[in-house]
Amino acid sequence: MNIAGFSADDFDVFKIDGLEPRMDALKERIQPKLQALGEHFSQQLSVMTGDEMHPHVAKHARRTVNPPNDTWVVRKI
Repeated sequence: MNIAGFSADDFDVFKIDGLEPRMDALKERIQPKLQALGEHFSQQLSVMTGDEMHPHVAKHARRTVNPPNDTWVVRKI
């Protein structure tokens, strides 16, 4: 597994004021790492469980005012 880990600077994106600046930082710095982790673990979990799994990284697409306080990757059903 060759995935860049998270740094303290990554978590500082949640201190950025405003929806657009925070979303830009999430898209640039956090979402690629979550996608890589999701792909890695979905492959491993698919083998372990026998169920095909696909990662889904939160896009926060419906947000229009409040910037997200967190973000995630989940199993897409």
